[in-house]
Amino acid sequence: SDRAKEMFENTLSVWDNDHKIIICHPNIVLNNTYFYKDNHFFDRVDWDNIDEDFKVDPDDSFISFTPEIDEPLKYIINRFRSEMYFEEDKPKYLAVIEEDSFNNHLVRCIYKAYNNELEVAINPRYEKYRPKSLYDKEARLSDDPINIKDKLKELDGKRLSFIKNI
Repeated sequence: SDRAKEMFENTLSVWDNDHKIIICHPNIVLNNTYFYKDNHFFDRVDWDNIDEDFKVDPDDSFISFTPEIDEPLKYIINRFRSEMYFEEDKPKYLAVIEEDSFNNHLVRCIYKAYNNELEVAINPRYEKYRPKSLYDKEARLSDDPINIKDKLKELDGKRLSFIKNI
């Protein structure tokens, strides 16, 4: 569907110079949030408690540097299919992490596959961080590299105002 395609583009595309996405199990990158058979709830994810020194195994993860989503999506589908083959009754999880050239990280989302369904939990801070328009996406690809931590501090400092000057 169009909604699913947009969601994959928003979570799997790389828009910033010298950034990449890493796809791996969320237990590798998140501290104090564990995903296993009985943990079915996304509402308890501590999105900001990232192990900044996490290590990914090249045989058990995927890295992308481009805005194209075909290869990351293919990796997610194939990984879930192969894991379902061995343990059909357990939910499977994959996290999508963005890494900048300063070695800062932001967990974009976590995918969950279970009973032939795919769910996604999107980090609310990532929702604020990601470019919203085609113009923003193109500008971020052509600008200097963005420091994730600095950008998040800037966004967290902004407050929404519902008061209009007349």
